[in-house]
Amino acid sequence: MKTLLECKNISKTYKKGGFFSSSAPVKVLDEVCFSIKEGRSFGLLGRNGSGKSTLTRIILGLEKADSGEVLLNSRNVAELVARGDKGFRKDMQAVFQDAVSSLNPRWTALKAITEPLRNFEKLSGEILRETACGLAETVGLDPASLDKKTCFFSGGQQQRICIARALALKPSFLILDEAVSSLDMLIQYKIIDLFKSLRQKLGLTYLVISHDMRVVFNLCEDIAVLDEGRITETLSLEKGLSGKHSAAFVRLMDSVLPPVL
Repeated sequence: MKTLLECKNISKTYKKGGFFSSSAPVKVLDEVCFSIKEGRSFGLLGRNGSGKSTLTRIILGLEKADSGEVLLNSRNVAELVARGDKGFRKDMQAVFQDAVSSLNPRWTALKAITEPLRNFEKLSGEILRETACGLAETVGLDPASLDKKTCFFSGGQQQRICIARALALKPSFLILDEAVSSLDMLIQYKIIDLFKSLRQKLGLTYLVISHDMRVVFNLCEDIAVLDEGRITETLSLEKGLSGKHSAAFVRLMDSVLPPVL
């Protein structure tokens, strides 16, 4: 089983208070290392402020690390971005927490879902609509609703639109960044079930980033705990949770109900 994504010694420091501030810099990520095998679902678990969002931006090539590298299919993401090579984005897509801010409320669902196809594949006309209808069906949306503006869909439906858009380019790797945390519990269950079925149906590899242990336990086989910018432990749920765990993992476990959906 080959390695799809590898983070090697990722570090990032921010200067507090702006460029002219005399405040000491804050190290947000400190030598973060992990790898994800093709076909696996890997959970990055951490509280707010642990560095998850910064790491997500670095993996996606939206921000540059101070040191270290992100490799996608053995290709350095930062170097691809520097060369203006956007082809890697076909292989790596993301679904974020806030579907409302991820969608243009003036756009129809059809336009939102097909945005990557127009940008990368230059599709148009009936082929574009047919592809969008197929994607809508894949994520449990009614294709007849695609001409409605995104603002007229429920929160769960808007997140399904975002998922359909992320799948449009047939990526092998999806980053789910707090992808269900803004939804109510019942809709969370439905979207989690959708992610499970999509992974099985499409052979996807997931990086699930969340503060919610219940979400990670239900979607992932492998977990890394991120605390104050450091990986404090990694574990495999397939091997169970017996043994001693890091203080960060224990705090997260104490903060939630038993991880059973």
